Amino acid sequence: MKTPKFLMYVFLFVGIFIFGCEDFSEIEAPTIDQKTSELLASYVAIGNSLTAGLQSNSLYESSQKYSYPALIARQGGVEDFQQPLIQDPGIPGRMRIEKIDPFATKADPPNPTPLNATLPRPYNNLGIPGAILFDAIDNEDFATKSAQRNNPFFHLILRDSQLGGSVFEQAIAQNPTLMTVWFGNNDILSYATSGGTTVLPTTANPDLFTAIYSQLAGALAQTAGVSGLKVAIANIPDVSVIPFVNTVPPFIINPETGEPVMPFIGVTPQDKVLLTALEFINQGFGIPEALGGNGQPLPGHVVLTVEEQQFVADRVSRFNQTIAAIASQFDFALVDIQTRFNQIHANGYQLGTATLTTQFVTGGIFSLDGVHPTSVGSGLIANEFIQAINQKFGVQIPEVQIGTIPPSIEFVAKGLLTPNDFMKLDTNIFQDVVRLYTTY
Repeated sequence: MKTPKFLMYVFLFVGIFIFGCEDFSEIEAPTIDQKTSELLASYVAIGNSLTAGLQSNSLYESSQKYSYPALIARQGGVEDFQQPLIQDPGIPGRMRIEKIDPFATKADPPNPTPLNATLPRPYNNLGIPGAILFDAIDNEDFATKSAQRNNPFFHLILRDSQLGGSVFEQAIAQNPTLMTVWFGNNDILSYATSGGTTVLPTTANPDLFTAIYSQLAGALAQTAGVSGLKVAIANIPDVSVIPFVNTVPPFIINPETGEPVMPFIGVTPQDKVLLTALEFINQGFGIPEALGGNGQPLPGHVVLTVEEQQFVADRVSRFNQTIAAIASQFDFALVDIQTRFNQIHANGYQLGTATLTTQFVTGGIFSLDGVHPTSVGSGLIANEFIQAINQKFGVQIPEVQIGTIPPSIEFVAKGLLTPNDFMKLDTNIFQDVVRLYTTY
């Protein structure tokens, strides 16, 4: 293939410039009043990868310690909040930035070493990467489920069947006083991130989503009626705010002028080109032969068409209507993640003199996979839960001080970038770069 004359590029200024080194410190649990302590006497979280603390396509200890449930527990003074910790760099191995031009990431070799697998009780954080809503109540053997889905996390997190046969059963077995629930993301995200090629039953039929969520909520409410359990449930953010669908423009860009030349072959200006398309663009897909490409359209699974975007928006809306109705019916706290992330997407989040955004890499909120939050992003999510819990149940869990959370995007090796590299990319960015290489 000829060397392309015009290539798509995106300015990816890979400096996490939010804090200076001296600003970092471990988050210490503040003093907690009696009512708050009673609410958090036994705190359990259920959900998917967003609950588990997965970052940059991997589950690993140094990210799990900043999962939003872990942050809530720490802010609430919980001393024994157990998670299924995986030794760094985790499973399947965390992503790191390998080079800037062209932008490329590299995954560490996986290290599937659990650090507290012999805990004789269920984990407090039962977030399972890859879990869909149905998995919250499904009693199927989790070893079998892990094998069927090629997903090790069901077995790693649920472990011994004597602890319970489902996420719900393991959660209730701990006699929780507070439970946070965040399910439904994967029910629509799998469609969006596959360019509309993966359609789960709940995605095809929103009434099924409502039926399953109602069954879960009813079981939680029954427990609450006996034990006094308090429940907080979160809705689903708009898929359109995540970098996975917002980073790559639908146009071929002239790198000399920064101006669009033409849409990629097979793409309209209104389509969303997914982050996974970069691999194909670098091979010449979507680019005419006259511009150095192979003349073939981008594959459909890396493009979200206008019609598919409308379908995603409809499903997110209907899922969130269900979640809001259930919160009202059963007197659960409702955590409006959708509205908060829409606000941040539109206006950013001011932190001192820096502004966090939803931009890929440089925004500070999303990790390198373009879907899951960084540790800082998890802190923002934790605060949304804390605000909703405090308001609903009349407690005073202190909010997370976002400035105490370290950045979590790493480089492969020091020396990857020089000041001249940053100056070459953008003459205004270098003055904001305080820390180039993070080791968290």
